[in-house]
Amino acid sequence: MNALEHLEKHLGLVERGWKFESPAGLQVCLFRNQPQPGLVTLATLGLSNHVLAMSNGRTVRQELLFGLPADGQLNRFAPLLAHVADCILREHRALLRGEVFPVGEKLSPQATSQDLYVSMPVAFPDDLAELSDSTPATVFVWLMPLMPKEAAFVRDVGWNKLESRLEAADVDVFDLQRESVV
Repeated sequence: MNALEHLEKHLGLVERGWKFESPAGLQVCLFRNQPQPGLVTLATLGLSNHVLAMSNGRTVRQELLFGLPADGQLNRFAPLLAHVADCILREHRALLRGEVFPVGEKLSPQATSQDLYVSMPVAFPDDLAELSDSTPATVFVWLMPLMPKEAAFVRDVGWNKLESRLEAADVDVFDLQRESVV
């Protein structure tokens, strides 16, 4: 099974896609009503064609996921996801759980977040997280908006404490204007 087949198995058929001027030929696909009704999921396609370095000489393949309200600015976030993938490919270094990826500008005019948080796709179907048919395995990384205070909290206290707060607060992590949990 390839990455597209894996995505469609767990998220349904691709509704539309974007192809970008990228040396890697990256694409971004849209899945409607995922991971829940009223949301859409954007997923990269093509990043997993590359083996990425991790610590201790380990390697992995990755694809990126980003969820947002269905009425969100898709033409803004699809290029953002492709940009993150291109940044990864420049260094051929995998994103790691708990990492803060600085975007450098507000994610949208209405949002306060300027960073993305790298997480396991816990809001998605469990079996989506990994495609073991590739060597090395392909992991699907969830990027979520991170509020400025939360980004500082991760740097100062650690990602596991942020994840505990997010879970305890039961916030809508897909809301680009949500309140910070710290």
